[in-house]
Amino acid sequence: MSWEVKGCFPSEPCVSANKKGRTRILRRERAQKRQEQVEKRAAWDLHILINGLVAKTHPPTLPPTPPSSPRSGTKRKLDSEDLDLDSAKRQRTSASFPASRQAVRSTTSSATYSRPEDGEVYEDRNAVTPTAAPQTSSIATTFLPQRRPKASKPASAHFLGLYNEWYANGRILKYSGDVRFRSTYAPNHEQYQPLPSPPPLNSPYHKFGGIIAQLEAVEALLCFTYGMWAKDMSSDSCNEDTWKTMDAFLQWCKEKWKPEKANNEAETAFFGLIWQIEAFIRARLMFYNARSLPVGKITSSVLTAVAQAAEQAEKANNSDNLDASCTTPKMLPSPASIGGTSARSTPTSSGTPNPTQTAASSGTASSVSGPPIVLPIPSNFMPSTYQDSYHKTGSVPKNVLDAMASARGVIHPTLAQRVADETNDIKKASEALAVSQKYLTLPVMFRAFPRTFARCVHSSLDSAEEWAPDFRDDDCELSWPGQALNGQGLGWLCLMGKAMVHEFGKPYGYRGLAGAIPKTAPAQTSRPQSHGRSPIPSSSLGLSIR
Repeated sequence: MSWEVKGCFPSEPCVSANKKGRTRILRRERAQKRQEQVEKRAAWDLHILINGLVAKTHPPTLPPTPPSSPRSGTKRKLDSEDLDLDSAKRQRTSASFPASRQAVRSTTSSATYSRPEDGEVYEDRNAVTPTAAPQTSSIATTFLPQRRPKASKPASAHFLGLYNEWYANGRILKYSGDVRFRSTYAPNHEQYQPLPSPPPLNSPYHKFGGIIAQLEAVEALLCFTYGMWAKDMSSDSCNEDTWKTMDAFLQWCKEKWKPEKANNEAETAFFGLIWQIEAFIRARLMFYNARSLPVGKITSSVLTAVAQAAEQAEKANNSDNLDASCTTPKMLPSPASIGGTSARSTPTSSGTPNPTQTAASSGTASSVSGPPIVLPIPSNFMPSTYQDSYHKTGSVPKNVLDAMASARGVIHPTLAQRVADETNDIKKASEALAVSQKYLTLPVMFRAFPRTFARCVHSSLDSAEEWAPDFRDDDCELSWPGQALNGQGLGWLCLMGKAMVHEFGKPYGYRGLAGAIPKTAPAQTSRPQSHGRSPIPSSSLGLSIR
């Protein structure tokens, strides 16, 4: 009996079944991975929503949306591309640029650059070597600042020490930025001055001398402002003469950080920061000037002058009425003018007017006289008797009103100057705030300065604890400066600005005071001072420090 073998060997069905089993397992694993990715994406979106951010930016560690599953009944061959899909996607997002230079610009001829000043040597700020820095969104939402132990408010001597330290540091940075900036001009330019000890050719301070000079200038401005604020805190006052010496240096810094010269919104944010410093200084002067302005003396002087003018006008009215009543008429009225049926008839009424008719005529006159008189002065500046008369009848004698309107109080020239300064500070503060809020906003801080943004948002400090953080601490909690109308916030603004400077300057190797050019005698006398030298604020003693 012979056996006829048909079909396949007994081992073949087992092999086919094993292949199908592995395929099902791989498909199940891919489906599970896609589900995990969807859950991660949903959790990230919820995290963004909780933090109140407008733009839902997905983290770079998550791959794009997975492809849809194949239709049922179709076979899909698994190869190395399917197995390495996740790693390939992650590799595309692994390279990241510095957070402060998010705008990637092409180095081809079609790229656009900021236009340097006349004679200034151009530097390619976009040639910064990329570093393995975390992305903006992850820093702003995951970084938590160091929470330092809280202490009570220091004594006045502590604030005086801060003033002496940071005002001196401001002088160092201001000198360094000024000298370094002049070294960026072309050698044939009138403002060019070589550095006494130039940095090595391959160092960041040589490659990016222009932007480092600008950072030193704005940090010097922050040091000056912080030192003067600390001096005010030592006596809970505001030295107006000292703050006014900041105007020239503020204008010089604005010229160096014009938006037209900026490469991205991070650089324009420094322009807004400088304007906000000016706004807070003006608001502080306005607040303390208004708090000490003797408004009561001004009001009392004007009230006295108005009362005296009204009294004299009333006496003049009484004198005119008395003269009119004592004057004898030159001739009697004719009977025809009195009225009657005949010119020869006897008058039916005596010369004394009827009180009822007089009241009626006066009522008629008042009813057709129109709306109340518009006062040329505020009603609360009128004497009480005329205030009652105005509110009851709506009328005040015209000559009395004119006399009160022409009254003038006595104001000392110094007091008049303080009123003029108050008006000017209000105007300047509003103008500076209008510019600063255009360039320095929370969305800009989130995108361009994520670490500083996180330090301001994730903070437990109160708005009145400006003295709590250390000005040298780069990891402590900060706070958004808030409103300027209460005369406060300058300390927070300086702390936030210093954090912005060091976060922006990190990709350029900026080191702050450690990299500043020391002031030496040869560098000071090697070239006569030119008109391009930046001004410097004066100390409270009125000395111009160079």
